Amino acid sequence: GGLCTEGYYCERGATNSTQYECGDEYFYCPIGSSKPRNVSRGFYTTPDDPTRNSTRTLQEKCPKGFYCSNGVRRMCPAGTYGNDTGLVGYSTIQYDHNMNGQSVLY
Repeated sequence: GGLCTEGYYCERGATNSTQYECGDEYFYCPIGSSKPRNVSRGFYTTPDDPTRNSTRTLQEKCPKGFYCSNGVRRMCPAGTYGNDTGLVGYSTIQYDHNMNGQSVLY
């Protein structure tokens, strides 16, 4: 036996520490997992590496400037912003002009 390797999950009594791959980006498996864990809303799974989509090991809160959906971190598109952490969507930038003709971000 022994602990299941991170990125994998193992049934009780398994003799292989990499019995099952964790799954897709919306699952993660820390070391010793007996089943995949669902990523929390506003989080993404790591390592953030397309070659490891099925063996993610942890989750991290979505950083500013990004939005996270189904375990994937995405940069906010041009003309939008994400001014908080843990976002699941993004907002459109709105400009106004003050008396001096400068653009002001609202």
